[in-house]
Amino acid sequence: MLEDGDFDLVLLDIHLPQMAGDALFLALVRRWPQLLGRVVLMTGDPGAVRPDWPAELLCCPVLSKPFTLDALSEAVAGALSTATAAESRRKRNGGHG
Repeated sequence: MLEDGDFDLVLLDIHLPQMAGDALFLALVRRWPQLLGRVVLMTGDPGAVRPDWPAELLCCPVLSKPFTLDALSEAVAGALSTATAAESRRKRNGGHG
């Protein structure tokens, strides 16, 4: 889907049947760097977030299941706002930082 479309945000479960969500996240942002800062993680496992994760993964907002539609809406709005602000700063700085 990411090959064929343009997406503003990815909702990603940390525990997936075929592979670990943290590994998929790293593959996604390496292949599509524009998604960095545009991923919201979801999990029902309170111990799923690991302190040894790379910084870009630790910066992702995490929604704990079960979550409400309001919590989802806030996480999506927050991630998009943060990503948009970071992109604006990079453009002002000539593509750096």
